[in-house]
Amino acid sequence: MHFLALLLLFFAVLPTAYAEQHFTLSYGFSTGGEVTENEQEQHTINGAPSFSVRLETDIDEGRIGLFYSHQSSKLEHYDLDSQIDYFHLQSALDYELKPLISSFVGASLGASYIQTQWSNKDYFFSGSLFTGLAYSFSSNIKVSAEGRWLSSAIETQAYGQCTAPSSSSECNLKFSGKWLHQIQTQIALTLTF
Repeated sequence: MHFLALLLLFFAVLPTAYAEQHFTLSYGFSTGGEVTENEQEQHTINGAPSFSVRLETDIDEGRIGLFYSHQSSKLEHYDLDSQIDYFHLQSALDYELKPLISSFVGASLGASYIQTQWSNKDYFFSGSLFTGLAYSFSSNIKVSAEGRWLSSAIETQAYGQCTAPSSSSECNLKFSGKWLHQIQTQIALTLTF
């Protein structure tokens, strides 16, 4: 809900000099992340499908805008849910390679909202770097393939209790390290207005 309010505000205050706005829907696959059990055994959050939405406007040789991404997954060896949502402000530079083909590179900063069945849900500082190739069907429709590295600064003390699947004994789970890294690959459709 907060994200939609930000999107509306963003496009309500755009200067008229930046007439072109880009709405992008993406779908693809995101890798998970690492979790440590009882300070010893490592587990991976399963990779899962992900989707993203971007709203951007042109600025000089690139774009600036808002980025939202969602991924729901499970922790391997456990039937515990994991959900990560990213809310970022992003910027990208476009490079024309051929008349209908272009590449782009960019970065984003913002917050990730992580909720799992084994830890408290919370917002964390996050960022990403991304690149991709785009093909323009017309001045209003573009298809692209994108790779994005996402990273969230997480608290290593953020942990939770669970029940081990092989027994009824309790286990302690926490994210491994101070950063949660993910790789996202997606196919996107961009509409320009």
